[in-house]
Order: sequence, then structure tokens, then C-alpha cells
Amino acid sequence: SILLLNSEVELNFDSKVNNIKSKHVKSYKEIINFLSIARPDILISDDFFPRLRIMTKIKRKLNIKTCIYIQILFGFHIIADALNNTYLPMKQKLLFRFLRYGFFNFFKTRYKDMLQQHDIIITNSEISTTLLNIIYNTECHDLVYPPVDSSIFKAENLKKNDQVLVYAGRSTGDTDESFLRKILLCLRNKECKVFVFGNRLLQDRLSREFSIQKLSEISDKDLARVYSESI
Repeated sequence: SILLLNSEVELNFDSKVNNIKSKHVKSYKEIINFLSIARPDILISDDFFPRLRIMTKIKRKLNIKTCIYIQILFGFHIIADALNNTYLPMKQKLLFRFLRYGFFNFFKTRYKDMLQQHDIIITNSEISTTLLNIIYNTECHDLVYPPVDSSIFKAENLKKNDQVLVYAGRSTGDTDESFLRKILLCLRNKECKVFVFGNRLLQDRLSREFSIQKLSEISDKDLARVYSESI
């Protein structure tokens, strides 16, 4: 049997692949009492900090095999220190630096210590696997990509040689603006149609200089079409 810890107060009991039962609890004590009776073969959660903290407390309390699915990778954006993120507002840059050298280092150490107490570590992408190793000196046991709705995101050969999809990074400043401008300049010289998604602030700045189509708000159906058509 498999137990999935979905939030601080909710457990999903998965006895069969297509037969999922939910159990809501109001406290950590109720979780411990329930797990003591259910005795699952494995308890799974992602690395969202509050859930990871609860999972670690459970691990210390009970002799249960645990698995952490790396989706958030707390603090991965420290690599932004090496990038040119001058496009960030001054207030955001100052806040970032304060958190980077203060609270961030504490939580980075805490995150790593908790993570390494669990039996199985699974990542959601190759980049998460690499950053987990480089930043936290932690190896993953396997890689499992997040599921997609195959009724919307289908494998279709609709590629257009003059259409490109570009990722502008997160809002935390993990993208080198000057490097991204070089890419867009190259694409403009090749007369490509460019779609950009990700950091909205950076999208707005780039749209003043380049002819791009921003994907800030788009339906899954339209996004699937853009994915299929872009190279």
C-alpha cells in the first residue's frame, strides 16, 4: 500500500492504482495515529518545505519507508547570483540579496538535512537532478517526469521551421537578460516568429525591443498547439 501526503492535514490512501481513498486529519498527532495503524509500505510526498518538514518528523517517529518527489527544489535560484539580473527592480534585488545571505542559507542547510533523511529521492527532470547534486550534494535514485494530459498534449508533427518557443525563466531572477537578448537578436535576423513564456517582467522588457508573442495567459489547448508547432 502507498500513502501520499498531499498537504499538512490530508492523506490519500492508494490501495489500488484506480481506487484512491482520501482521509482528512486535523493534526500531526492524528497523522501519526493513522500511520501506526495503516502501516503503509511507503509514504510519499513532494519537497514543499512544510510537507517535507512533516515527512521528516514522521520518519523520526515511525519506522516507515519514505520517498520524496523533488518538484520545488528549494533555493535552486541561488545560481542567479552568477547571472545578469539587472532587469529586476531595485527593491526586489535588495530583498533577494538580503534573503540570499540571511534566511536562505539557513533554510538551504535545513532543506538538505531533511532531504537526506529519507529512503528514496525522485526528481521530476534532468535539470532538477543536476541542481540537486550540484547545490545540495545529494543524489537521486530515479527520475519520473510529471504527468501530462495526453488528450490535450499529443505527439504531433506540426513543426514550423520559422517558429521558436523561448523560456524567460522564473520571476526570481534566474535568467541572464543579456544572453536572452542575444538569442532573440539571432532569431530576429533569421526572421523567426518567437513565442516567449516565463518571467513576465522580462517578457515586457523584451517586447519593447523585439517582436515577440507573450504567453502570459494562455489555455492548455493553445499552449499545446504552440509546443507542437515550435522548434
